[in-house]
Amino acid sequence: MLTTEDKEDIRRIIAETLLAKSAVSSDEERKRADEIEQFERLLKMAAQLHELIVNEGFTDLRFVNPETGETRIVEVKPEATPIVEVAARAMEVFGAREKALRWLNTPVRSLGDQTPLSLLNTPEGVAQVQDTLGRVEHGVW
Repeated sequence: MLTTEDKEDIRRIIAETLLAKSAVSSDEERKRADEIEQFERLLKMAAQLHELIVNEGFTDLRFVNPETGETRIVEVKPEATPIVEVAARAMEVFGAREKALRWLNTPVRSLGDQTPLSLLNTPEGVAQVQDTLGRVEHGVW
């Protein structure tokens, strides 16, 4: 079972890996690096919210617009974070963090030559990646 600290490490390592892939030398690459940095901040915020919701039992988020004073409350339900769950599963299958992260960032033929990480934005993609990890684990390529 992964601890919250392990999950934070996974998020940080994934973000660092994404940043390392983006050498900043052109405007387009700089823009990509900025997007990755923003993604890293969002992942950190999501981790903090996940901690509040899942581990501490909070069910509502209250947002206040500092300019207008308008308040909105958003109901939340605990859900697993796919990127963390898949990264944790990959670490179990490959036995090492580095191997798992390399696999997550490498195009996989059985995933249509897409990286597993690129498929984690939809439930179908998560299912495909989890299925592929199961096949890797059992040697059914």
